Amino acid sequence: LRELESLNQGLESVVEERTMHIETSRIEQDQKLTKSRNFVRFIKEMSVTLSLEEYLLVLRKELRKFQGVGEPHLIYRLSDHRVIVLHVQHGLSLEAPLTEAFDFSSEPQRGSVIGFFGLEKILANHFGRPFMRTLTIPLEIQLTQSFHGPSAFAVLGIEVSTGEKKALPLLDFLSERSQVLNICADRLLLENEYLRSSYRWEKTFDGLRDPIAIVDIDYHVLRANKKFFQNTGQKKCFESFEGRVD
Repeated sequence: LRELESLNQGLESVVEERTMHIETSRIEQDQKLTKSRNFVRFIKEMSVTLSLEEYLLVLRKELRKFQGVGEPHLIYRLSDHRVIVLHVQHGLSLEAPLTEAFDFSSEPQRGSVIGFFGLEKILANHFGRPFMRTLTIPLEIQLTQSFHGPSAFAVLGIEVSTGEKKALPLLDFLSERSQVLNICADRLLLENEYLRSSYRWEKTFDGLRDPIAIVDIDYHVLRANKKFFQNTGQKKCFESFEGRVD
């Protein structure tokens, strides 16, 4: 009888241990599934962003999951060599030229790890307030090099009030999403430069004193400056310049 009781207790311990193992495995699988779903959702949200402002707002929403994390700041250089700081405040994005010289070459080079690299000093001078330790995320810029050349660069800065050990989950989170952050930032920076270049081109084109038009093979006016339309109206080029109808 004692042997049966001992055997029964042993079996109960095995069953209990295996049940706990199964429960732990189930919880781990659920956590992995949730993590994967969140990652896919993040990719989808980033892929449909239409501006750098939306980019930061999506990232800001993700950062709220972590304690002691401040607003994200994006520092990037325009084709005219101005350095811009874009950040989110009270749900709104604000953009302003950096108030001091910023040497991107002194920042972590492309492909380096995410970490604390002293960006808080630059942001503190720019915003006129003390900054906590700032997590720096170097962004790999490739498409945008068509405007900037090989020196194209951008960085994300995130203020963190916790110690490095407590910031480890945030580091892992950002490291897993670094490629998505790189690709989307590169696309949006390129689109931003195209818009700026198009605007400058239109201002220059419209500012010319002589009437100028671009026409197709059928002599339809495809594009013209303001002076052209002031003098002629929207007609075929031979109607405007020679008074002919065909």
